[in-house]
Amino acid sequence: MARAEEKAQAEKPHLSAAVSSPIGKRIGLENIGLSLGLALLVVSPPLLQIVTGGYFVFDAMNAFVLPHVKGFIVVFLAIHGVTLICRKATANSKILVILLGAVMLVFLCRGFLATAALSPHDLSQKLQDLLAFLGMQSIDLTTLRRLTVIGLFGLFLLLSPILLRSSSRVLRACAAFGWALGFITIFRFYTVVDMRDEPVATRALPALKAAAPPAARRVVWVIFDEFDYGRIFERRNPKLVLPNLDRLAAQSVTAMNAVSPASSTGISIPSLITGTQVFESIPVGPARLMLKSGDGTLADWASGPTVFSRLLASGHAVSILGFYHPYCGLFPFVEPCISRPPHAYPAWWWGIWRALAVIPGLHLITRRSELNSQEQQAITDVQLQHLDTHLDYAPAALSFLHFNFPHLPGRRSNGITLVEGGKSLPGYDQNVLMVDWTLGKIVERLAVASQGQDILLIISSDHWLRVNALVQNLPPEELVREVGEDRKEMHKVPLMIRRLRETSPHVISQPINTIHTGRLIEDFLAGRVSDHSDIVAWWQYTQYMPPSGVERPAGK
Repeated sequence: MARAEEKAQAEKPHLSAAVSSPIGKRIGLENIGLSLGLALLVVSPPLLQIVTGGYFVFDAMNAFVLPHVKGFIVVFLAIHGVTLICRKATANSKILVILLGAVMLVFLCRGFLATAALSPHDLSQKLQDLLAFLGMQSIDLTTLRRLTVIGLFGLFLLLSPILLRSSSRVLRACAAFGWALGFITIFRFYTVVDMRDEPVATRALPALKAAAPPAARRVVWVIFDEFDYGRIFERRNPKLVLPNLDRLAAQSVTAMNAVSPASSTGISIPSLITGTQVFESIPVGPARLMLKSGDGTLADWASGPTVFSRLLASGHAVSILGFYHPYCGLFPFVEPCISRPPHAYPAWWWGIWRALAVIPGLHLITRRSELNSQEQQAITDVQLQHLDTHLDYAPAALSFLHFNFPHLPGRRSNGITLVEGGKSLPGYDQNVLMVDWTLGKIVERLAVASQGQDILLIISSDHWLRVNALVQNLPPEELVREVGEDRKEMHKVPLMIRRLRETSPHVISQPINTIHTGRLIEDFLAGRVSDHSDIVAWWQYTQYMPPSGVERPAGK
């Protein structure tokens, strides 16, 4: 009987087996090492995904070191607490080991994907491509991800007896991979980030240029991210009141069938800035983006011709207030410049929640949108804080403003007290209220700050509201909260062009592509285009191109 009890006791999954040496038994060094390794396994994948491309990393301390340290400490304490509970509560150790093993499995898979520079979305897309190549019916990405998770969980259940018999070895293996992943993250960080360079997020207004005379002609080009034509002009929510936008549209040249160059910011913005259609953008390092054209050739966005470089070469000044792209690193010759990439603020919690959110049903407690909203609201605050500076900079012949709203999901107008009345609206409509407030501020500020200048104000978007992508990636109840009941997707974007000296409305009815906007700006500054009638005639001679990956024309 004694021998049977000893055998049963030996088969119980004691995590304390990790503490084997005399010193380890006394102060738990091996257990601490195990917990640190598991903490690295949890924290490294989301950071490794940020660091892999290096394109958005601009501030080593705020974007990498601080979030890594904070996440490392919190996750270490959590895992160390679990291991201590497992040592003491042997009656529940099997359940704890299984739960811990399931969580480790999720992060182990994400760790391998991050090491291979792949995201779950990339993997799902490759599986979709494989199914299409084999002639099988395509499965949407959300279903494919959930099937993958269910398959892995089933495999985990089959292997759980082995895990229970050798839990210490399995956790040791996960911890070892965590240590390796941590070193890979640090190595990749130092290979893609030049530590000798100063942060490129902000370059203030130079004193000498601030004293320069105002430009005789000036263009203020405003791009609101994911600003949709259909939701604003054709199917507007009756509760959504936009006085500033409606007033501007009634005094401008307005396009009824305008499309953006592409459906994503990473491709559409380079197309707008270069004036040539881009089909793919590939980050290759800090502030380096390679652009692929239709014939497959690659070109460096920063070193190629752009509307910025052409204007500067002709003696015009340019200013940039941006988001998403590291504009200040891409175009170091532009001053003043402010750009806040999407990873400008520590978001390691967001990465961890996204790793867990692939489990069906877990979105109910992860609240993905609210987590993302905090980061995006901080970017919005920075942009609005510096807006007046750029609008008041009269020497700039071109002021390029790229705002991060009304982009979805999860970005709310709670940072502007003047639009608090719209809290009952869906999230996208709330953010459109922010667009309206910002438009009113821009028009009012330009009227006061730029007396005597001939100013052309251009309002557009980098792409439309991508409802189809939201349908695939958001649960139904969250989708309704974000966009309401309207799930119709149209590939049209707003385009309003107003010469501030004019108030006569004009309409462009034919399909156009906003990719030509840069050339219009150059012609206006050169005096080849003057009034609203000239602008309407100018667009009649542009070539229509459908957005990349979209074959149907606008309005069809």
